[in-house]
Amino acid sequence: MEIISKINIILSISVFNDLISVPCANRNILGCNEVKSKSDKAVSPIVAVVLIIIVAVSTSLIMHNWITGTSSTVGDVSKVGSERLVIKAAYLDPGTGEIVVYLQNIGTKPINVNTVYLKDPSGNIVYTWSISATVDPGHKGTVRLGPPSGITSNTRYWIAVAGSASTAPFEISLSSFTSCPPLGWDYYRVINVTNPTSFDVNNIPVRIRLNSSNFDFTHANIDGSDLRFYLAGCSTQLYYWIEYWDRSDNLGIVWVNVPELPSHSTVQIYMVYHNPSAGFDPVYYNASAIFLFIDTMETWTGWESRGSGVVTQVDNPVFTGSYSLEKNTNCDPNGGNKSIGVTLNSESFALDAYVYRGSDLSCAVDRIGVTSRSGNGYGVGLWHGSSRIVIDKRTNYNREEHYIGIGIDPQYRWYRLTMYWFTGGTIIGNAQELNGNLIGSFTWSDTSYNNFESVYVLGGKTYYVDNIKIYRIIPDPVNPEPLIQVGPEQT
Repeated sequence: MEIISKINIILSISVFNDLISVPCANRNILGCNEVKSKSDKAVSPIVAVVLIIIVAVSTSLIMHNWITGTSSTVGDVSKVGSERLVIKAAYLDPGTGEIVVYLQNIGTKPINVNTVYLKDPSGNIVYTWSISATVDPGHKGTVRLGPPSGITSNTRYWIAVAGSASTAPFEISLSSFTSCPPLGWDYYRVINVTNPTSFDVNNIPVRIRLNSSNFDFTHANIDGSDLRFYLAGCSTQLYYWIEYWDRSDNLGIVWVNVPELPSHSTVQIYMVYHNPSAGFDPVYYNASAIFLFIDTMETWTGWESRGSGVVTQVDNPVFTGSYSLEKNTNCDPNGGNKSIGVTLNSESFALDAYVYRGSDLSCAVDRIGVTSRSGNGYGVGLWHGSSRIVIDKRTNYNREEHYIGIGIDPQYRWYRLTMYWFTGGTIIGNAQELNGNLIGSFTWSDTSYNNFESVYVLGGKTYYVDNIKIYRIIPDPVNPEPLIQVGPEQT
């Protein structure tokens, strides 16, 4: 049917008129006008026969070129216009929220496209996209447009494309459209989450660092409570949790759960913000829906002393919130531990926390890790004074220590301490500054243990731990976490 429609559009050549007539393919399209013939004067039978032959030959050529995807100039198209662009189809992609427009150049010159308009049934422009595309003669092109904002669901809208040639408006249904950003929110940014590995991962936590280079903190509530996160198009809301937010220092750390992240792919999530009347989302602001285990120390429960060590809840210093864990009294292997609530043994994971060491360098290694109930497992530590990253192998809580020297000693400040454990036996210990700069990293391998049921805080004294988390990672030691790129602010 499309081939027939194509022939009908181009070959409306009347043998009784002295001008090529190119009627609209759809007479219901707004603004679509038919080219009128200049005369109704008949031609002689001989001329008519010649024209019929020309039409027949042209028809066969056009059918061939349409099927093969090639192009050629048929008849005296230049009389109508050498630049002719038509919209073949337009629809809403429910998976991404984007509007997809299929274009075709049926003229004889390349057409540059620079603007796409969305119009309401009265012809008023309600949204505009600026693009840059070229469609060569006889060729087709696809344009994907980001979700428009500030409109409501409507069964009748119109798409029009403009540039060196323009199209007649084309009707599109947006009956299932979800406004993005949602009504009440003024700004959004597209965040590209990329999995560069060959592993498909599901329910992967994504850590997003916001700073003055990729976010305007004055456009969000003072505590970030108006932030929301969605899959592209704002059709599916995502679980999120703000770990750290300092508007005066232009720094935020936000975790978002991405349901599916296929191998060698990029998933776009939309961060929307600037709604002064909004608070934290009562459903989707949920750290427990993101992590396999989390303890922010705000509620003190489940911690047990290990050996002759002491762990307690204190209110100073804290990383976020009102409380942190203090490790005090006696050195390794003394301290405390807490049940994770599940057994970790079948998927790669990360153990992550923020740690603070003050002036006391008695037993100078900060140590966190995971073990079985019998005390077999692995951990990561930072050795102050000697400036080393440490990986511990624990057997009945007793350590076997492996380390590498580093050039920075993060004393008197909070720093991030992370252990990546992979099912193949690779273990990576990382330490980072709050601004994201790497303090040091160390990789070691061991396959002795693969069942973990408790998290521990052992080692030196006195130091502090906050926001202990365990979460899924990509099972690739080279790229254990997705790559994150925060896009520009949009309205």
